[in-house]
Amino acid sequence: MKYIKYSSVLVILFSCYFSFSQDCTLNVGGSNEEIIISVFQLNSIQKNKLKTIKEAYSVDVKALEDEISKLMEDHPQSTPEDLEILGNKYIVLKNKLTEKSEETDLELLKIFNQKQYSRYVELCNEAYRKPFKITPIVYKDSTGQK
Repeated sequence: MKYIKYSSVLVILFSCYFSFSQDCTLNVGGSNEEIIISVFQLNSIQKNKLKTIKEAYSVDVKALEDEISKLMEDHPQSTPEDLEILGNKYIVLKNKLTEKSEETDLELLKIFNQKQYSRYVELCNEAYRKPFKITPIVYKDSTGQK
């Protein structure tokens, strides 16, 4: 009976941990490009891809931020109902920003080799964050073959 009781507590604790742990983001769109390059030792192909990903992200985020600004400026805000509608529209746009950030991080992670991905998972675990799941790729220069 005690075993079942303790097992139930452990299951609840683990489910709470995994359901409340945050995703482990790289913040590719942020200003930490050099840190990403250094920590994960990106090769030249990956550095170019990072630059391309970051530029595309900036364009997409600018469009969403402009949409948020326009919403704030143009949407009526005189009644509680107007404010509720505004808030709901704002939440949708903020969620799109979050999704775009995650998509961008995943795009970079998809070009990681096994060693880089393992490093990412290790750092996520140290920070008690939930790593994104991907399948690392194999580069000719990372297999040790000549």
